[in-house]
Amino acid sequence: MTFHSVTPTLEEWTPMSPDEVEKLISAAVNKTCYLDPAPTLLVKEMRGLLSPFITLLFNESLITGCFPAAFKQALVRPLVAWT
Repeated sequence: MTFHSVTPTLEEWTPMSPDEVEKLISAAVNKTCYLDPAPTLLVKEMRGLLSPFITLLFNESLITGCFPAAFKQALVRPLVAWT
């Protein structure tokens, strides 16, 4: 049996606006992980200042296909299952 993986491609998209990003930040759940560099409440409070930069980063990343190296890293912590 052969399995084929289909990788979705993004052929066309509409760039985000700072207002749309600000609304998305406002709608985010107020949960924060201790590994997050900025608490959610702080990001929400500063969304007016942050949204233009986040918008530019998002739109340019999609246009160029270039993503910052920091977005290509993850911290993986195993969960211990007690049986």
